[in-house]
Amino acid sequence: MAPLDLDKYVEIARLCKYLPENDLKRLCDYVCDLLLEESNVQPVSTPVTVCGDIHGQFYDLCELFRTGGQVPDTNYIFMGDFVDRGYYSLETFTYLLALKAKWPDRITLLRGNHESRQITQVYGFYDECQTKYGNANAWRYCTKVFDMLTIAALIDEQILCVHGGLSPDIKTLDQIRTIERNQEIPHKGAFCDLVWSDPEDVDTWAISPRGAGWLFGAKVTNEFVHINNLKLICRAHQLVHEGYKFMFDEKLVTVWSAPNYCYRCGNIASIMVFKDVNTREPKLFRAVPDSEHAVCLCRIALYRPAPHPSIHPSPGRVPPHQPAPGAASFARGRAPPVVPVPGWVRVRVRFRGGPRRSMARSTLSSRFRRLDIDQYDENRFVEEPEEAAAAEPDSGPEVEALLRQGDALRAFHTAIRSSPANMKNQAMKEQAQGTMLKVLTSFKSSEIEQAVNSLDRNGIDLLMKYIYKGFEKPTENSSAILLQWHEKALAVGGLGSIVRVLTARKTV
Repeated sequence: MAPLDLDKYVEIARLCKYLPENDLKRLCDYVCDLLLEESNVQPVSTPVTVCGDIHGQFYDLCELFRTGGQVPDTNYIFMGDFVDRGYYSLETFTYLLALKAKWPDRITLLRGNHESRQITQVYGFYDECQTKYGNANAWRYCTKVFDMLTIAALIDEQILCVHGGLSPDIKTLDQIRTIERNQEIPHKGAFCDLVWSDPEDVDTWAISPRGAGWLFGAKVTNEFVHINNLKLICRAHQLVHEGYKFMFDEKLVTVWSAPNYCYRCGNIASIMVFKDVNTREPKLFRAVPDSEHAVCLCRIALYRPAPHPSIHPSPGRVPPHQPAPGAASFARGRAPPVVPVPGWVRVRVRFRGGPRRSMARSTLSSRFRRLDIDQYDENRFVEEPEEAAAAEPDSGPEVEALLRQGDALRAFHTAIRSSPANMKNQAMKEQAQGTMLKVLTSFKSSEIEQAVNSLDRNGIDLLMKYIYKGFEKPTENSSAILLQWHEKALAVGGLGSIVRVLTARKTV
């Protein structure tokens, strides 16, 4: 068999193209052999640049390389979550594999919670491989690489890089080294915790709303850093609007490298450059505008903060006629609010003068939808019936009392019922929005679906209005929470709930 033409693979991948199926298989097998030689805690020397989640945003990955330098000129550590949710998961992962194959000592790839068979069957990568190759073979080749990805990296023996966070079952780095990593990520245990856990303002450990991993606090972090003689823990896994965030007296930093996450969150991205263990420099970058790249046919997964499959079990292999929900919309130089559509999308983009938004209409095939950004006229409004007044405009104290009692569902209904949708008092609307955000953030992920199902159509529409208003003024972690509610509200209210929100004159 002819040797691999790695230069050719790199050039093809750099152009956002995917390889012929047989070439992808050979590339995946080659990288698996390389990864077999790496430790669970792979040693890396400075200078090195650390990167967070990418999530299939290929053109933003290219912007990352323009910001931090190209491989092999710059040594990189990528902390996982290469696929799902973005337009180009396949091309993104192929590019990183080609770089790893060509320069194995200049790029280290860690495993994230999305490098999983179960997760990728729900959040887009499986469906993308099915569409682009016509079968699931490419997905299978890539998941074999997932199993071989290393769990952590150790920079100059003093900076630990891991996708998620810590585990109550892991006290020392040697315990990470003993994990059998060549497997699907388990539903619980140390391996699961390392890719699923999150830092939080808790004393020690707390149950994670994700349904997997743990929330861990400053005391736990300080103990782990002290025992293992570390200066810093670098991790990814959580959206940070400023691109990076230090916590726990700068013993831990979250690095996020997917700008304008899911093409709607508006966040900045970052990479963290370590010249040595004592000298670090964050570099920020923004998303590449949509107008600078084209999408012809792709599946775009609606952002859903990933619950663990034990909470929302994956159906296994997703039937072709039941693809996970998708979404796409385009505008000149920016990404407008996403209009989600079930299944695959064929996108026809025509850049014209004047503001336009996108709306979906069915074509003959139930598997494809066509998005026409000229079809929806944002100056055509839906007239809503006038009401005498909001039923209970000043519901803040009552809602606060219900939240203190732990009755989040009643607080939710009270806030919805007293929505000031027909009032002109902007201060009251802002107060109501703040109250509603408190209510929404008080729910556990597993409770959101029940709350949404308890609403009628008008209630769903009001909830959607609050969600979209919240997107306009994001606070710390609010986008992730609002997107969880958006997913459930869309599942119940359908596309019509979004269209009614976008065309309604009355706002909350």
